[in-house]
Amino acid sequence: MKKIGLIFLFIFMAGLFSGLFFSTNLSESNNSNLFSLLSSGLVCQNSSFVSAFFSILLASLLPMLLMLSAMLAKPFCILPPAILWYKSFATGFCTGLVYINSGEQAFFITLVKILPQSLCLIPAYLILSVGTFCFSLTKGQKNRTSREYQVLYYLLIASAGLLLLGSLIETLCGRISIS
Repeated sequence: MKKIGLIFLFIFMAGLFSGLFFSTNLSESNNSNLFSLLSSGLVCQNSSFVSAFFSILLASLLPMLLMLSAMLAKPFCILPPAILWYKSFATGFCTGLVYINSGEQAFFITLVKILPQSLCLIPAYLILSVGTFCFSLTKGQKNRTSREYQVLYYLLIASAGLLLLGSLIETLCGRISIS
């Protein structure tokens, strides 16, 4: 599992840097249009705290549920690394847009709006993608040991806890206004 974990960490870093580099290669008009769309999502919402929390939780939970489908059949084992790459690409892309278009506030915006929830959501996606990938590659449901099920159970609990914490932090950070 350690080797697969290192491979998935490489997949994450490749997605992060490819998103960052992709955002720098956009035309100036596309870059500013996408940044205005991103910044409208970073602005304090008028919705209630509970509805914002559940909206963010659902948006984070859907990719994780797709990763869990890899445990059902081996052909779905491509989903965990693909979703991990997609989520890291999105993080790198948004960070790149912020740094290109925000000027002096880029570091502060990243520190307040992107980094806090990423400290929880990134490990949650890494843990779940490695766990479901390893579990999907085992020898079939009849040959799986109780130890494998127990390890997967603890990985699911850890990633669910990190997902809840990351969604809560993202909801709280969404309430901070940046002028």
